[in-house]
Amino acid sequence: MQLKSPRRSPIIPPTLAGACASVLATTLQAVPLGGGALLEEDAAPPALAPQPRYPRWLDDTRASGSSLLYREGDGRILVWENTLDIRHTLDSDRSLSLSATSDLITGASPIGTVPSQTPQIITSASGQSTTIAPGELPLFSVSDRRLAVAGQYRYPLNESLRATSGASFAVERDFSSIGLAQTFSHGLRHALTTWEAGLAMELDDIRPLGGTPPPLAREGSFTLQSGEEADDVPGKRRLSLEWQLGLSQILSRRLLLQGQYFGGHLNGYLTDPYKRISYVSALSGEPLPGQGTWTERRPQRRTFHGLSLTLLAYLPHDPVWRNRIRLFRDDWQIRAAAIDSRLDLPLPGPTPHGLTLHARLYRQSAAWFYRYRLVDGPSDLPGVRPQDITRDPTRLPAASADWRLGNLQDLLIDIGYRRTLPSIWWLDGELRTRAGRLVQRDRDELFPRLTAWYAQIDLSLKW
Repeated sequence: MQLKSPRRSPIIPPTLAGACASVLATTLQAVPLGGGALLEEDAAPPALAPQPRYPRWLDDTRASGSSLLYREGDGRILVWENTLDIRHTLDSDRSLSLSATSDLITGASPIGTVPSQTPQIITSASGQSTTIAPGELPLFSVSDRRLAVAGQYRYPLNESLRATSGASFAVERDFSSIGLAQTFSHGLRHALTTWEAGLAMELDDIRPLGGTPPPLAREGSFTLQSGEEADDVPGKRRLSLEWQLGLSQILSRRLLLQGQYFGGHLNGYLTDPYKRISYVSALSGEPLPGQGTWTERRPQRRTFHGLSLTLLAYLPHDPVWRNRIRLFRDDWQIRAAAIDSRLDLPLPGPTPHGLTLHARLYRQSAAWFYRYRLVDGPSDLPGVRPQDITRDPTRLPAASADWRLGNLQDLLIDIGYRRTLPSIWWLDGELRTRAGRLVQRDRDELFPRLTAWYAQIDLSLKW
């Protein structure tokens, strides 16, 4: 089962924000607020460096671990993700990063069909049948795990041009992927302006449990293999190409502005083999006997474009406020917008610590082939549109009842806490925690509201 957590760009590293934020932070420390340069003769004399008590190859090595727990309401999806990252700075211009991620997903997810007043029988990919009680939303059991590894190497090409090369690999029971990426960043005007361009490619091999069902086929008209593993099942391929172009500008000692254009093209098998769609009577809204459940079909190509604008402000007394607007559109006619705001507040005390407040509002329109259900004729049922009416579902170019392709609105709110840990032997560390709530609703009010909770803990250590 392919994990349905938000898809990360596995390869393009966020070096633009990190590099420019570091320059801005350095500028704040080096230039007095009253104006004027920091004179060389005013600098403190260098202190004698203490002799390290650990192997020298651990110099400038940072290791961080993260554990995320995500839980949806009503006994639905549970995700547990653990990540380990190690970064070693080779010199002032070169660094090597390695990461490993393990995901575990379990629970139940909507299959796509509508509730019925009579019991429904759902057959899983492993050949097991489940009876859905009258009036209940049809769900299918999910159990999967994912292992992923990735590496990045950052190096200079000349005095102002930097490059980052990356590779990644991930595997699940029914899915594997391999990716490559390359980014370039160019600093101008003493690094006050930074350009960045990146290109990433990923090849996916999809092997649905039990086999790949035919598109827009009536349930019962085809036979899937029985079994939990997909080793002997013919697979499907998907190739994705993503690109980005970014500009970061330090406006003042306290303001950083970032703009980014991103895009991508996917080609291959984009259908979800586990999703189904209902074919109902125009009069009763009940699934038609013997033909009430069909597989879905999606286009084999998808191209998307987006814009992102971020303003990072270093406020007096050290709070940091980040605001971001993100716009997205694709040729599936999905239009999306997100507004994101994060405030980092330092707290008083002998040990550096602080709070993080975060909120995000997301809204999207439905894909052109999204259907809550298919109807066999004109109907007064709620939410029925002309494109939902068909006498023969096999003649439709595409159709999916996946609620993630519908008219959605999300609201996410979380709070975090960070604290610098006391040095232990030769280690310096930082602990970060956060917890939040996600509320997602269907703007057509056809699907029930989804509520989810999540918590995360991060530990970072530096030699």
